[in-house]
Amino acid sequence: MHNKLYLNRKYGEKHGIFLLCRCNFQMMSFLLLLIEWQKEFRIMLQEIQLSENFRKIPAF
Repeated sequence: MHNKLYLNRKYGEKHGIFLLCRCNFQMMSFLLLLIEWQKEFRIMLQEIQLSENFRKIPAF
């Protein structure tokens, strides 16, 4: 009985670590996506500002 419980706990810890890694991986890819999106957004904003300098567009 004690042995089985120990094995279950050991498996649970391994499984928990695996889940944690997967979760971290998803978070990392999400953060990378956010950083990429931020770059795109900044470029877009710069383009909008440039075009506003050429011809005045009403601000939204």
